[in-house]
Amino acid sequence: KTWAEAGATIRAFLDGLFDYIWSNRESELWHIFNTAHTSSLGNTSTNKSEALENALAEILEECVLSPLLPPLNKALNDPVAESLLYKNRQRLRSATPLDLGVTPSLADCRWTRAIFSLSTLDDKALPLHKLATLTATAKEIHDEHKKLLDAFTHVASLKYCQQAEKDFYMTKKKPPSFLAADDFLPIFIYVFVQAELHSPLQARTLLWALANPKHLRGESGYFLTMFDAAIEYVQSGAAWSDAVEQNPDLVLDDADYTVVHNRDEENHRPSGRLRTVSSSSTSTSGRNSHHPRPPS
Repeated sequence: KTWAEAGATIRAFLDGLFDYIWSNRESELWHIFNTAHTSSLGNTSTNKSEALENALAEILEECVLSPLLPPLNKALNDPVAESLLYKNRQRLRSATPLDLGVTPSLADCRWTRAIFSLSTLDDKALPLHKLATLTATAKEIHDEHKKLLDAFTHVASLKYCQQAEKDFYMTKKKPPSFLAADDFLPIFIYVFVQAELHSPLQARTLLWALANPKHLRGESGYFLTMFDAAIEYVQSGAAWSDAVEQNPDLVLDDADYTVVHNRDEENHRPSGRLRTVSSSSTSTSGRNSHHPRPPS
C-alpha cells in the first residue's frame, strides 16, 4: 500500500476500535474513570465526557501506534527535503518579527515561550501529543499578545506613572484587540523559524494522516493548518524574498545555499502581509495573497 492508504487504514482501525469500546464498555470506562478522577475535573458532565474520550483516544494511540511508529517514521523520513527546509529556516534566523510580516504593534515581542513550546514537537511521538503541542504553542502566542495588550491599556490609563514608561507606550501603536489570521500567521511563522525542529515535514504528514478527525475539525485542526502554511511559506523561498524586501541587510552569501521553489502549490500560501513571489522573479510584481488550507 501507499503511505496514504496505510495511514487511512490505521486511522479507520483506531476510530472503529474507539467506537466499539465506547459503545460496549462505556459503563466500565466510567467506573474506572470516576475512581481515578474523583474531583479534579469539576462537576460538569461535558468536561468529564470530553476528558474520558481523550483518555481513551490516548490509550488507543499508545497501544496501536507505538509499535507502528518506528517503521512509519522511517518510511516518512525525507532527509533531503528536511535538510533543505532546515537551511531555509537557518537562513531566516536573523530576521526579526517585523521582517517576517508581523504587525509593527506586535513586532517588539520575541515570543520565547511559544518558541520553546514548539521546540518540543520532536519529543512527542503520538499524533495526539504532537497536536497538543501545536495547540499549546498557539496558546502561548495568544497569552503573550494578551500580556502586551493589557500592559499597553494599563499604562495608558494611569494618571500617575513613570513618564519614561508612559512615553514608551504612547509612541507605540496599540496592539490589535484580538489576533486575526493575518496577525497570527506571521507570528507563527517567526516562531517556526526560531524553533529547534529536526523533522517538521515528517510531523506534518503524520498529523494529517493519523490525527483524530474530531480534533482536526476544531481549533487543533486550525493550528495544524497554520503549521502547514508556515512550512510551505519557508520551504518555497517566499519567506526569504519577503524578508529581504523588508530588510535588505539580511542578504547573505548564497554559494552554499539552495532554495526549494514550489510555486505550483497554490493552496499553501499565507495571507495578508506575507506576500509570495513567482518562481521566475523576486521582484515585487505579480504578488498575490492566499489563505492557507490543509492539503487535500
